[in-house]
Amino acid sequence: GGKKTGSESFLRKRCDVWELKSLATTALVYKGITLRSKSTMGGLVITKTATNFEESAPVSKDHFAIPANMKIHDAGDRTEMLKKMKKKGKG
Repeated sequence: GGKKTGSESFLRKRCDVWELKSLATTALVYKGITLRSKSTMGGLVITKTATNFEESAPVSKDHFAIPANMKIHDAGDRTEMLKKMKKKGKG
């Protein structure tokens, strides 16, 4: 439901300006990466702003490693779980 409304320079990058009226959000997007966004929800303004952006920066695979002490549980099929929850709510 977003609409590109123009372009703007931010952090030395030419960004597309996207407006999502249904979410009261405006975002500056560079190559699919949001560098700045501003949303208004219930009178509260939420702003997220990148302070630095280095294109093609090296990232260690360690940043994506799952911590050794983390437990992973299979939640099963979410569709079936939602169906069961809906049935319980009707009864």
